[in-house]
Amino acid sequence: RIKMKLKLKNFTPHNVVIVMNESTKIAIPSDGIARVTEAKTVAPSIDVDGVVIETFISAFGEVENLPPQEDGVMVIVSAMVASAAKGRDDLLVPGELVRDNDGNIIGCKSLRRP
Repeated sequence: RIKMKLKLKNFTPHNVVIVMNESTKIAIPSDGIARVTEAKTVAPSIDVDGVVIETFISAFGEVENLPPQEDGVMVIVSAMVASAAKGRDDLLVPGELVRDNDGNIIGCKSLRRP
């Protein structure tokens, strides 16, 4: 294992909480929100038991609001942003999720490289 001393920036819309154990949690507040652009095209509606449901097709494009790479800084983003941000080796996404007794996500056990 190689330990690296780095700064983390969180570009998801919520705090990222890393759950080390029951008593140790690290909360990383949001520094901004990186997103992937989306263009929607209307598709044929579907009828389910007499209820008409609209559908559409999404085409995903460029990443918006992702900060430029900086030495010594890793950026936490969504898996979708990481997938769309070609050529970036400074991105991390939340790893294995931790849930409370009701199934709500309360954090993650680690960060993973996409």
